[in-house]
Amino acid sequence: MSFELILPFFPEELRALLQDDSISDLMINGTTGVFADRGGVVGHIALSAPYANDRLQAAIERVARILGQDLTGQNPILNTRLPDGSRVAVVGAPSSINGPTLTVRKFNRWYTSDQLVEAGSFPQSVRDDVVELIRKRKNGIISGGTGSGKSTLMKALLDHVPMDERLVVIEQPAELKIAHPNAVRWEAVAAIPGQVAVTPSQLVAAALRHRPDRIIMGEIRDESGYDLLQAMNTGHGGTMATLHADSAVDALDRLADMALSARTNLDQTFVRSQTGRAVDFVLHCERDHKGRRRVRELITVSGYSHAEQRFLTEDKDVSFDPKEMRHFDHGYAVTSHSSQGLTSQRVLVNMDTDVHSDLINARFAYVSVSRASHDAQVFTNDASNLAERLSADMSKTSALDFGKHAAQVPSIATTQPQLSKQVNGLGLALSQ
Repeated sequence: MSFELILPFFPEELRALLQDDSISDLMINGTTGVFADRGGVVGHIALSAPYANDRLQAAIERVARILGQDLTGQNPILNTRLPDGSRVAVVGAPSSINGPTLTVRKFNRWYTSDQLVEAGSFPQSVRDDVVELIRKRKNGIISGGTGSGKSTLMKALLDHVPMDERLVVIEQPAELKIAHPNAVRWEAVAAIPGQVAVTPSQLVAAALRHRPDRIIMGEIRDESGYDLLQAMNTGHGGTMATLHADSAVDALDRLADMALSARTNLDQTFVRSQTGRAVDFVLHCERDHKGRRRVRELITVSGYSHAEQRFLTEDKDVSFDPKEMRHFDHGYAVTSHSSQGLTSQRVLVNMDTDVHSDLINARFAYVSVSRASHDAQVFTNDASNLAERLSADMSKTSALDFGKHAAQVPSIATTQPQLSKQVNGLGLALSQ
């Protein structure tokens, strides 16, 4: 009883797309085109019978009313959900020039952490580390970009929270699938005629009075970050939340900035220190150019250094089995770290695309790139050197495998300018 609510108002072809389980995001750009996300790849959908702008506008207005909202010229933006958690976002006239823009984010399927491991999206060792942190009631953040799989990862990890614990789940809109019997689900809502706004900050404050074992926040978007930090720092362990960020450390920066926006009279260093105390780990996921969603970073947080003005973090190994490298055409980013404009990355660059199933018959160079100091170190891939270098950044098994296979391929020695040219040719920017 979800899409059945809105299907009658749309043309037949759009109904079929809304019911298509292979589509995760359906985007209707007014009358200029329909696009869909299938398997992480967005493509144009050609319709045999064009629809009129007036009919689309009327359909969306009726959908808004059914969902308890109102879409008018004075209120042209709509963000709501269907009963199953699917998101419905609309921007109408006068803001949307070529007719109303409608985007539906569908949750066709939820995954367990085992399924994510099997799919190659979540390294098993990292999953096990995170599960152990959850069982120890550590506070965690899941970060990533739009469509990177934050909600999917959150749900998969919540399955590992003991079923006898009481959860207070705060979302805007509500979308997570919660299996715990003693779970309270709250939804922040915007102000509409006849109804005042209920903000995430208000719900976080209210949650403290409802004896939660854990507070789960769907996404931190605004000054509610301050209230969440206060909850984390006052004995409410096991708190988890998601937020948009470019990296794991950037997630800490953004959380501190959002908290500071709620209390502008506070000292920035104090807020960052509170963030370093509150958050125990950050799990970062990304969606690559081919639509694959994967966990890219896991860092643990031990505090904030006032002297160095940075978060004290430790990178955990987030490496995949070498056999999975065959799925990458050019390069694979193993880990990355950034804070206050300084970025360093460790990248395995495939210098030859002739890759076989079990033997990676390619030349590899291990690049340590530091944008802060603008230098690069290149190590040849003889068996002992490569195994030694990889053992510091990859799992022991992966390092041994690479060392074993490296002995079967020619060694490569190259200068920084040559490597820079090769890397840029693969679309990987190397700082000069």
